[in-house]
Amino acid sequence: MREAPDLDGLREFSTETARDSGRFFVGREAALARVADAAAGWRRAVGAGQAPFGVVLISGAPGAGKTAILHQVLKNPPKSVAALSIPLLRLSSEETLAVSLRNALAGPADRAAASMRPSGVTANLGLAKFTWDRASTSPATLSELDDGLSVGGGADTVVLLIDEVQNATPEQARMLAALHQGATGLPLVPVLAGLSDAGDVLARGGISRRAVEYDIRLGRLDEGESAEAVRMMLDAFRIAGSDAVRERWGRDIEAASDRWPAHLKTALTALARELLRTDGDLALANWDRTKRDAAALRTAGYAAGVSLEMENAATLLGQFLRWSEDQPVRRVHALAELQRLMGLSAFRDMEPEEFLDHLIHQGVLHDPNGDWRYLCPIPSFRDFLIRRGSGAETTPEGTDRQ
Repeated sequence: MREAPDLDGLREFSTETARDSGRFFVGREAALARVADAAAGWRRAVGAGQAPFGVVLISGAPGAGKTAILHQVLKNPPKSVAALSIPLLRLSSEETLAVSLRNALAGPADRAAASMRPSGVTANLGLAKFTWDRASTSPATLSELDDGLSVGGGADTVVLLIDEVQNATPEQARMLAALHQGATGLPLVPVLAGLSDAGDVLARGGISRRAVEYDIRLGRLDEGESAEAVRMMLDAFRIAGSDAVRERWGRDIEAASDRWPAHLKTALTALARELLRTDGDLALANWDRTKRDAAALRTAGYAAGVSLEMENAATLLGQFLRWSEDQPVRRVHALAELQRLMGLSAFRDMEPEEFLDHLIHQGVLHDPNGDWRYLCPIPSFRDFLIRRGSGAETTPEGTDRQ
């Protein structure tokens, strides 16, 4: 007898946010391998009496799957490696960071990481056994933490996962620099994720010499990986269907998502909602309605990412994106065009260079190769902003063109 579909699971999945996108993780084997290589490189360097190499930086456009990779490393750290996820707010001071790390590393050993928490440290220590040797005191600095912390068990390295590092303050970047330089002695490999300007933020805090091999830039998923995520979802929620129907849904969702992880997540959410309408019967699910729902979710996500400055400069921004088309533009040329357009508009909230940096920080512009050439990386996002600037209705159908 066939098992009944998991409607409760579908209902829960259909309400998850975009940041919970790691549920059906696919691809990114090369990025995960480089994180593992970084931990192994740290061990080799320390074993040879050399300074650790630095940090891993995962950068990409909004929706490229940076957070999902951190989730995956946390759930399945490399062999002989423990994992800690820590939000930026825990870097409010060195003492706060030291105490947070002490509590996570020397706490109960039987904790398993389910997902990254936005407000607290999440640990997956594996076989490692960290012990704090000074029960009556708390560490005030990272060096004091290293002095009082002993490690045993089957792990000798910890990857420290921190997301949204483009928002780091100068003081937070300096604390990360201390870890980057190996100044604390802690067995920590920082694995950081952020938008295109994350590298600049880190450089201003003292992290300017990063190993090229650990500079990971994310783009779209490879062909077939989005369809694999569809198969994983259908299996997870016990959704039956003929091979032909399942494969068709996989192909359609891969095409509609354009292989961007964030779009894949909205398409899977829309499929979950459609399956709830049909009590889990894939044969009765309506593709056109699912596609419209996915586009509406995508549009809502785009609208939520529009800052006040982008709203005030909507027409100017649309004109700029039309001018740049879909090709990378050198920073100097982008600045010149913004200056020209600002001279023709009433927008005075920012100077051209400040506005350009704001667009990078908001994820509107992305530097895919690290060569100071920028483009709007996701075609449907670019189309949304152009339509918004022209005064056209930014309907879901308007965002659906890839």
